[in-house]
Amino acid sequence: MVQAEILYPKGKPPQCTYSFKHALLEDALYNGLVKSRRQQFHARIAEAMAAGFPHIVETQPELLGHHFSEAASAKRQPATGSRRGCVHGSARRTAKRSSI
Repeated sequence: MVQAEILYPKGKPPQCTYSFKHALLEDALYNGLVKSRRQQFHARIAEAMAAGFPHIVETQPELLGHHFSEAASAKRQPATGSRRGCVHGSARRTAKRSSI
């Protein structure tokens, strides 16, 4: 079976993270999703983080805020109650590109 090698793992499971092979590929895939589907993904990620990863909520509240914001979730706000420091996805991707 041929693998596309679109994502690269960093670290060992379950603590590993994944990065895209190229930032343009990440942008193309993200922007290719219908907005409602992107919002669903962000909502699922935010709920999973809030429920199962309290250390991320404590150490990276801006990440949780980003996902809730992108999900347009009015029913729940990040634990900090502040949107200061939220990083918009495109700004975060730009920052990631500059470090590659």
